[in-house]
Amino acid sequence: MKVGMVFPASWRARSVQALTWSILCELFRHAMAAQGVEVKLFGLDPPPERGPIPPLSDSDSSALECLSLGAAMEEASEFDLLHTHDNLLSVSYAPFVKIPIVSSFYGRLSEGVLPIFRKWNHRCAYVSASDASRDSSLDYAGTIYPAVDASVFNCRAKPGDHLLWYGPVGKTGGVRDAVEIALRSDRKLLIVGNIEDPDYYEMEIARYVDGSRIRHAPSLSPEKLGELWGKAAAVLCTSEEPAFPLHILESNACGTPVVGFNRGTMAEIVKIGENGILAADMDRIVEEVRRIDSWDRSACRRFVEERFNMERMACEYVQLYRAVLERTKPHAAMSRPPWGLWTVLEDSPTYKVKRVDVLPGKRLSYQLHYKRSEHWMIVQGQALVTLDDRKIPLEVGEYIDIPAGVKHRIENPGTTIMSFIEVQQGTYFGEDDIIRLEDDYGRKGTVC
Repeated sequence: MKVGMVFPASWRARSVQALTWSILCELFRHAMAAQGVEVKLFGLDPPPERGPIPPLSDSDSSALECLSLGAAMEEASEFDLLHTHDNLLSVSYAPFVKIPIVSSFYGRLSEGVLPIFRKWNHRCAYVSASDASRDSSLDYAGTIYPAVDASVFNCRAKPGDHLLWYGPVGKTGGVRDAVEIALRSDRKLLIVGNIEDPDYYEMEIARYVDGSRIRHAPSLSPEKLGELWGKAAAVLCTSEEPAFPLHILESNACGTPVVGFNRGTMAEIVKIGENGILAADMDRIVEEVRRIDSWDRSACRRFVEERFNMERMACEYVQLYRAVLERTKPHAAMSRPPWGLWTVLEDSPTYKVKRVDVLPGKRLSYQLHYKRSEHWMIVQGQALVTLDDRKIPLEVGEYIDIPAGVKHRIENPGTTIMSFIEVQQGTYFGEDDIIRLEDDYGRKGTVC
C-alpha cells in the first residue's frame, strides 16, 4: 500500500512542543513502514536536531500549505490514498481527486469551517483524535489517538515539589484555575506558554507571578520542556481543550501524573489511578494535589508505553486505510439477482446511476436505505411501486422519488420485462445499506 501523507505548514510553526508534531510525523512514517505501508511525506522539512522550530508568518504558512498540497495532488495517481492532517484545504480539494482521502483532525472544528466539512462529508474519511472532539453533524471513519515515543523521555522517580501548567496563556486556557490550585494546595507553579491575551494576563495572572512561588516561562525548546515534565510533581490540565493535549502523554512518559477536570478528551486518555486524577470540582483537585507525592510514577510510564505507542497508532491507521479502500473500491457493474438484472451506468463519489430490468411477475425486496435517496424513472413496461405501504402504478415516462429511510418496493405486474433508471444520491452507495424487511426469495445479507 502506498500513501501520500500531507501535513499543514502550521505544524512547522509550533515552537512550543515537548516532542514536536513534525518529529512525530517522521516516527509515524517509520512505524507505518513496519506495517508494510510506504509513506511519502508532503509539507514537512526535516526537523532541526535541537532547539525550537523557527516560526512562520501566516502568509508563509499558507503559501507552503498550497505548495505541499498541490504537490500531493499532482502525484495522487501514484498512491492508493491520501492522508491529510489538520488540513482544511485538502477537504475542499477532495472532489478533484480520484483516490480516497483520509482527513485527521486533532481538535474541535470551529463553526466557521464546519460548512466545508459538511459539504464534503461523503467524499472524505474523517478521523478524530478523540470522541469528545467530534461534531455530531459529521460522519467519522474512526477515532485514533495520537502516540508518543516514550523512549525519548527520561522517567524520573524523584521529581520536584512544584506543579506545571502548559499552553497558550489566555481566557480559555484555564491558567487562572491552575493558579488557584497551586495557591490552595500550597505548591509552587511553573506556567509555560506564550501570552496569547496580554490584557487578560495583566488583569488576572501577572499579579501572582512573583518569580518564586509562581513563575512564568515563554516558549521553550522541546529538550527543555522534556526536562520540565519530569521535574514536576504533577501537570495540571485545566483548559477547555481546543486541541488534543499531547503534552499530557509526554509528561506521563516522564513519569509525571496529570491532574485535571473530568471532561472532554481528558476523560478518554486519563485512567484514574494509573496516569492521573480527574475530578469534577476544584476542591477535589486541590485535595488530590496535596497528596500527589505518593504517586507511582512508573505506572504513568507503563500506561503510555502500552496504550499510546507509535506501533498501536500505525496499526489502527492501517486497518482504517484498508476499510476505506474496501468501501470505495469499484463494485460489480452488473448483477443477476433472482428477479432480473441490474447494470451500473455511472458511478461517482456523489451519485450512482443504474438500469434495472425486472422479469414479468417478479418484485424486489421490501426495503429501505439510511444513507441514500433514490429517483426511479420507468423506461419500459409497467411498474407497481410500494412506498410506505401505498401502492403507486407507474407507466413509461413516469417517475417517483424514494427518500432515505422510507420503506419501498417495485414490482413488474405485466407480461413483458419492465425497466427503470435508478439514480442514487447520498453519502454511501454500498449494497450493505439495503435493509430488507420482506423478500420473496428468503435472502439475507447485503445483495439486492
